[in-house]
Amino acid sequence: MIYCTLNLREISQDNTLKLRCAGSGVYDVFSGLGHLKNNPDAYMEKNGPIPPGKYWIVDRPTGGIGSILKQKEKEWRTGNNYDEWFALFKNDSLINDKTIVVFKSYIGVGQSDYLNDIRALLVHEPPEQDSVYKKLNISVYQKRALVKNASENFSGINERPFTYNLQERSSFRLHPLRPDGTGVSDGCITFYHREDFNKLRRDLLRANKQKVPGSQLEAYGIITVSDNRYDKY
Repeated sequence: MIYCTLNLREISQDNTLKLRCAGSGVYDVFSGLGHLKNNPDAYMEKNGPIPPGKYWIVDRPTGGIGSILKQKEKEWRTGNNYDEWFALFKNDSLINDKTIVVFKSYIGVGQSDYLNDIRALLVHEPPEQDSVYKKLNISVYQKRALVKNASENFSGINERPFTYNLQERSSFRLHPLRPDGTGVSDGCITFYHREDFNKLRRDLLRANKQKVPGSQLEAYGIITVSDNRYDKY
């Protein structure tokens, strides 16, 4: 396993983020699209940077024959080799290619608090109140497992009135720019330099994989994404 960190607040003068991987190196990366690129206040947006949290580095899902044919067409068009990419699955008890960004919007005061873990929402709302669960398409079995796990980000119940806002994010990847130097990031962690990606990829493939708890997946590493303006390096 290789352990990496990415602080969305650690933005260099050249507007790059630093992916720090123990035993491998420090790499220039970016996350997010257009004006949302590397914007630490925009990870709730559809094309914003990757939200804070812990992500398992796993093999990229391939899908069925239709997905494979679509991938080949995209490879011909972009020059990418998608088989080299890794997927990033958030450690949010769902452990899949989607995650939910949760906000508590306080009624009448124009203020929102970000809840880093969906469990903060699910623990607060009892299982018999199904509105949130139906919206997230969560089964009764997932519901029981999620409610069982309390979140350290849960802020309690003795506070002013609020409502929940939810934003689904998905398909986070670890990948380089295209061979011609172009490319985008819809929340992926994207390397500016292909040689950097190749170096980390080799190190990940050589590392001992670890089984992801609660799933059949095996991870090459972990990336902890933070939103901490006080981190010092």
